[in-house]
Parts: sequence; structure tokens; C-alpha cells
Amino acid sequence: MPISYVGAGSAVQTVTTTLTLAGHASSQPNDIHIAHIISINNTAISAPDATWFEISQANFTGSRGAVFWKRVTAAGAGSYAFTVAGTTTSFGIVTAHRGCKVNGRPYGTSTTSNNASADAVTYATIVPHSNSGSLLAVGLYAEDATTPGTVSGAVYTFAAPDVDVEQATNEDASIFVSIAPMTTNAASGALTQATTSTIDAVNQGILIDLMSSETEVGGGAGGVTYPRRVRQGDR
Repeated sequence: MPISYVGAGSAVQTVTTTLTLAGHASSQPNDIHIAHIISINNTAISAPDATWFEISQANFTGSRGAVFWKRVTAAGAGSYAFTVAGTTTSFGIVTAHRGCKVNGRPYGTSTTSNNASADAVTYATIVPHSNSGSLLAVGLYAEDATTPGTVSGAVYTFAAPDVDVEQATNEDASIFVSIAPMTTNAASGALTQATTSTIDAVNQGILIDLMSSETEVGGGAGGVTYPRRVRQGDR
């Protein structure tokens, strides 16, 4: 089955060391929850428990971005308490995705681009591990009230951002998530995403290739089919 975007929980901000996020209420077992977090300092962000796995975590000039994934085991939104070192402003949201691999990690690879102050978010090139699935572009922007445009690129066609959330004025954080269907695993090339921010800001661009459950089945798109082995006793 192709990967579908289920939706997102509410965006949450805090100035404490605990950032509690929830997924989409319609989440089902084997959906993938992805947490997207920006902290306005350079201290570590830790997952709630051992069921969460880090995709990316890096500093970008006074801010820190982190992305984690979890395979859902029970229907519903869930409640996830991430730890942010130090009492600083942090902001996050969880997206839900259906139809991903149900064994092992649900993505093939990822790239993280830590960008200097600019209007646009830049994404480093990625070579997906399969030719089916979804390519996620996660933009973390250290400025509030920032509206993103569509991610540009010649190989993958992104829709308008599925997630566009900002902190309150003067809190300095925005999160964008855009999705493109994959019909090839060609290198994406560097991608850009312009914004309408009135103030340029440092930002981080993360690309993730979510892999479809079809990649786990021989003969599925992106899968490998091996010839049937015929034994003498089978004849």
C-alpha cells in the first residue's frame, strides 16, 4: 500500500525541561509517529523512552533541531514527554504516517543541512533507498510567524506544506513538513524552500525517505524478487 499522511497532533511550546507532544487521534497500530522539535539553544533533546529512535539531531547557530520516530502499537494519539536540557523555549509537533514498513526502521536514509541565516531553507541532496514511499522535507526555522512556500526540485514534486506551525510572536521558532511521493530513487539534488519571513533566520533542513510496506514483500515496488528454488523432492 502507498504511504498516506494521517495528520498531526497539536503543536506545543514550553519553557520547561519537558515537552509533551501527542500524535494524531486517528493513529492506528503500525502507523509511524515522527516528532519534529526545535529548541532555542544548543542543549540535548532526549526521547521519552526506548520505543523512540533518533533520525537527526544537530545544532544550527544557537538553536537545535531533532527528529525522532516511533512505531505505534495502540490506536490513538498517545502522549510523549521529550526532555529538553535546560529551561529554554522549545517547540514541537508529531506527524502520523500510514503504510510504512512494519519491521525495522521505516526509513532508508536522511540528510541534515544546517543553514546560515537566510530567507529560504536549504535541503542537502538525498538518494532514497527505494523507489516507492514518501520523501519528507522537515524545515526548522528560528523565527516565528514564518510561512513556507513549496519545496522546489526537479526530481520529486512536493505538495504545499502539510504542516506549517509557528510559535507566538517573539518566541522565534517555526516548523514545516512537506511530502513528495516517490516513483524513483534518483538523487534529489539540493532543494530549497522560500519563506515569507520578514526577518532572515538560521534554519535546518532535513530530508527523510519513508519506505513503503511494499518494500518488505518480494515483487512489490522497490522490493526484490528472487527466483523460486526447485528441489528434486518438490517435483
